[in-house]
Amino acid sequence: MLKELTIKNWKSFESATLYVDPLTVLIGLNASGKSNILDALTFLQRTVIYRDLHATLAGDRFLPEIRGGVDWTALRGNDSFEIEAKIADANSKTDYLYSIEISLLKKELTTPVVKKESLQKLGKKTTNLFWTEPYELTQPFLTAKTYNRKAGSAQQVSNLNTVLSQIYASKVHEDVRKGVDLVFDTLKNIFILDPIPQNARRYVSLEPDLASDGSNIAGVIASMTNGQKEEFEKTITKYASKLPEKEIKKVEALRFGPFEKDAILVCEEEFVKGKTQKVDSRGLSDGTLRFLIILTAILTRPTGSLLVIEEFDNGIHPSRAGLLLNMLREEGLQRGVDVLVTTHNPAFLNEMGTEMLPFVVLSHRDVDTGSSKLVQIEDLPNLTKLLGRGLVGDWVARGYLEEELSQLKQK
Repeated sequence: MLKELTIKNWKSFESATLYVDPLTVLIGLNASGKSNILDALTFLQRTVIYRDLHATLAGDRFLPEIRGGVDWTALRGNDSFEIEAKIADANSKTDYLYSIEISLLKKELTTPVVKKESLQKLGKKTTNLFWTEPYELTQPFLTAKTYNRKAGSAQQVSNLNTVLSQIYASKVHEDVRKGVDLVFDTLKNIFILDPIPQNARRYVSLEPDLASDGSNIAGVIASMTNGQKEEFEKTITKYASKLPEKEIKKVEALRFGPFEKDAILVCEEEFVKGKTQKVDSRGLSDGTLRFLIILTAILTRPTGSLLVIEEFDNGIHPSRAGLLLNMLREEGLQRGVDVLVTTHNPAFLNEMGTEMLPFVVLSHRDVDTGSSKLVQIEDLPNLTKLLGRGLVGDWVARGYLEEELSQLKQK
């Protein structure tokens, strides 16, 4: 599982570390850097799925660019950025540190290239599993060395793709294989969810994996085996039943078409006591569909993965903030899925109470440099005073955090 994300000269950040917990809540004013953290996670996930560095940042006909493309990737005044990911092996309780630096020298290079990259196994004695040798960035290849007893075995690899993805596809020492596979799979299982209810209203084909916008939610549920589908629909109904003013009696995905290869989402609602009606996704509210997409995402993610949702509570009534929070906590912990969300919603933040303070991270702009920084809410110097003025949601709604940030000095 991903434990820490460190970014250097990435977009608005000079240097910052995000500590990932079972439920991490990222808050901050507009343009404070929250979305840039999510973009860094998107970058890491894309490097192992799509691999080509230029397409990863700039996009292609199949892939949208990461916001700003190549031009707005590095902090202004820099021609490279570095991202580190600390990843834990839950089985062996071993940590691995993966680091990659990308060069964007615009005069010398026509495309982003790997400047340096490494993977270390951490412990009482740090073991270098692979690392790159310094080289001329204008050359099309670089030399990567992999651990082999007391020496490194050298191999030539392309600098247009990550070394991690290339070693993943090659034969290496058993220790290297274990670390590379863990890091590769962890990054691959970062799932950036951007629910778009409008896209989930149509009939869809049966598919095993949820799309990043949740558009194929009905196809995912309908593609399950009968036993899995029945259990899944019970769970999703349990949470969804408390969402509207009255009660949702059942949520299910029904198959249609001559070969039953298409599906649509259907809810059985009871707004008048004793009278129910079925409404398919074309007639469901945006808030209901968004909630169901988020719930389906966390219920279908593999153990050890990270689910990321920006402004995840959009369209959800403030009185249902507790329902959403409990669902993410309960199902995430039960399934071993970590969740990272951003929010501006005071009702949701208040619902967390004081016990969740260690897991709330504030993104803000440094008063001296203008670069973005991250700070744990529990590390704010005047935390006791703030607690006397209410809960986190109250601080956000009344501008208390802005007052606190104006007093923070550059660290």
